[in-house]
Amino acid sequence: MWRLQWTKLFLLAFSTTLAYLLLLPILTVSGLPNQVKIGILLHENQHEQAIIFKWSIEQVNQRSILGKTRLQGLIRHVAEDDSWDSERKTCDLLENGAIAIIGPTNPTTSQHVGSICDTLDVPHLNVVSKGVTFNSQPSATNLIVGSSYPIVSPIQMVHR
Repeated sequence: MWRLQWTKLFLLAFSTTLAYLLLLPILTVSGLPNQVKIGILLHENQHEQAIIFKWSIEQVNQRSILGKTRLQGLIRHVAEDDSWDSERKTCDLLENGAIAIIGPTNPTTSQHVGSICDTLDVPHLNVVSKGVTFNSQPSATNLIVGSSYPIVSPIQMVHR
């Protein structure tokens, strides 16, 4: 039962990310690159999530939602509680051209990944047991599934 719920949350979060990252720029930018890479960090036992991620990428590409632009998913597997491994794999994804990072699901390692993404102004979709958050710099808006409003941090309030 929990796997089905996690899968639904993952698909909802991934769809939201695609809409935010990729569909909005189509309206404001005249051209997109031929290929857009999205990275995901999965724990070694998350094979179903890898399949869902690949399927989601294929669905976007098959439907020509982005015109001639194709999505490419970059998957890296990380140890569940190894922050160093998560940091190293995050850097690898970014070096390979990922414009956004999804995961990992461990709260501790996800914070490390989020910190790297914040520093480099790379959107980070955080999927942990408490819910789904999406942090996109420079606006730093967090979206939580089930909420109807963005959560604003004190730091964001200073920048308004």
